Amino acid sequence: MKKAGFLRGMIIAVCLLMLPAVPFASTGASIMYQETSLGEGLWQYDYTFHNTSDASEYLYGVFLSFGQVVNVTDSSLATGWSGAVWGNNGSTSFLDAMSTSYSSDIAAGDSRGGFTYTADFQLGSVPFIATFDDQSGNRSSITGTTVPVVPEPLSMILFVAGGSTLALSRRFRKKNQAG
Repeated sequence: MKKAGFLRGMIIAVCLLMLPAVPFASTGASIMYQETSLGEGLWQYDYTFHNTSDASEYLYGVFLSFGQVVNVTDSSLATGWSGAVWGNNGSTSFLDAMSTSYSSDIAAGDSRGGFTYTADFQLGSVPFIATFDDQSGNRSSITGTTVPVVPEPLSMILFVAGGSTLALSRRFRKKNQAG
């Protein structure tokens, strides 16, 4: 009797191991920025919000927490988004952005740029909270840290090579015209 129970348990365990793995959907966002020094202690930040979810969730809100008071000017949001602080230039320790309709939400796998502001302090990476909705009333959120956009090495090499080629061709052209 004990052998039969043990054997039955082993057969069930082997069958469960042979079942295909069921992937679990996960919520995710990548908030990337480009930081530009404008001189005189001013920094411009251009953000792109990426919905990296593999679930059927839409990114509809992002909250950026600076951790200190910053003077924000020249802020703008992507079309279809609004924010309590964006557009109201002044001193703040955070910025938030939220889509104004389902059609402005960022679908899984998509991204949206156009989130820009100027700060009187170099902020670099800042913590964020991204909020999601499946457009059926189910909501979730995740936390993370914004990531700077880093040029790809190949792009930089091609840029330098192209610039060098143009400079050399101009020099040879001038030399040939002189001689």
